[in-house]
Amino acid sequence: MIKNPVPEVGLFATPESGQHLEDYIYKFPNEGGMRMTLYTVSGMTRNLCSKHFQGLLDDINERDAKVRKVLEFFHDVALTDSSMQEQAKYAISLMESADEETKDVEE
Repeated sequence: MIKNPVPEVGLFATPESGQHLEDYIYKFPNEGGMRMTLYTVSGMTRNLCSKHFQGLLDDINERDAKVRKVLEFFHDVALTDSSMQEQAKYAISLMESADEETKDVEE
């Protein structure tokens, strides 16, 4: 199971949407650049979350590509039965490699 790389901070409420967050920021005075500072921090936070999730998606896509290779490999094995044991060992090693990478992502 893949864990959320961006855990919630219980001290703060979670807005229902981006618009809700912007509405909340707009309640603050604009004097002294306070509102602009809040918009900046909000945008930086969104970018940080996006970066974390993109990394997670990249890991998932890479793992999926390996799974596809294994499935294609088994398809080829079904078509040619001559060296099935060696091919099966190779396929198992690919799956074990993907499992190890999944463990690294979870930690």
